Amino acid sequence: MSFHLIPSTRRQMLTATASVGAVAAMTLLGPFESQAAESGVESDPNFWALIADTHISEDASAVSRGVNMFDNFNRVIDSVLAETVRPVGAIINGDCAYLKGKPGDYANFKRCVDRLLAAGMSVHATMGNHDDRGNFYDAMSGGKAGETLVEGKHVTVIETSHANLFLVDSLQQVDHVTGELGSAQLDWLNAALAARSGKLAIIVGHHNPQVSPVEPGKLLTGLADTAALFDTMDRHSNVKAYVYGHTHDWKLTTTPGGTHLVNQPPSAYVFNPARPSGWTRLRLSPAAVQFQLVSVDTLHPQHGEQLQLAYASKAGTTLP
Repeated sequence: MSFHLIPSTRRQMLTATASVGAVAAMTLLGPFESQAAESGVESDPNFWALIADTHISEDASAVSRGVNMFDNFNRVIDSVLAETVRPVGAIINGDCAYLKGKPGDYANFKRCVDRLLAAGMSVHATMGNHDDRGNFYDAMSGGKAGETLVEGKHVTVIETSHANLFLVDSLQQVDHVTGELGSAQLDWLNAALAARSGKLAIIVGHHNPQVSPVEPGKLLTGLADTAALFDTMDRHSNVKAYVYGHTHDWKLTTTPGGTHLVNQPPSAYVFNPARPSGWTRLRLSPAAVQFQLVSVDTLHPQHGEQLQLAYASKAGTTLP
């Protein structure tokens, strides 16, 4: 199934389309409309806040790698809410919870995202390897549940004016580092992309693609079915990018077929002290999609760095 937190001040409705082949009816959220929040701040329907790896603990004072995750997430939220024109919504790309997806983790996570809802923003999340779907659903009271698109997976399609956002679920097992989409979800994704071939597609999932072989005795830390995902994305010319977290980094690469791979920075801690934490502005226009880093440390040399991907071709990348 899928789950969405939608402010009562907004007019968006959760709808469903007819089934595509053997695929179950697809839940859509949209279209999104620019609308003033209760604070009077306008929102932009083509502007999204992308956040990843919040790692919120049931103990709000918990610290990992020198970072208080609860405080850092609230700093990220402060930054999002400080935008002159706010994003229409936030997508939190997995590892919402600290380690095992405990009910208390999601209670504190909900305390944080309630601030975004109060500001008139919708909130959507994917599942990471530290999440528990059942505990997540139980904690997100007040949200809207969508139809089950892929049994046992948390997936949805969000429609916007310029692109469709496909949120996929790479959680294989709670607190197990390896990610997996699975054949049923890949079949759904293939059909969903084909059914919406006339509009640009951006896929959002937690785990990083991993093509390098795993050393004997070590676990695969990325997406187990990376090759199948690449094949699915590269066969659809409308797929512009796959956006992922998990590695707590910020970078841009491409698949062999030219689909862009955008690695989001973490909201929480970084694995390399030199790398930035924060969130990403996603801006959609008729001509391009733009990703821009907003670092928690505004003095970080990469703060404000932009990745602008032209719609003309998959390989059309410029770095302003």
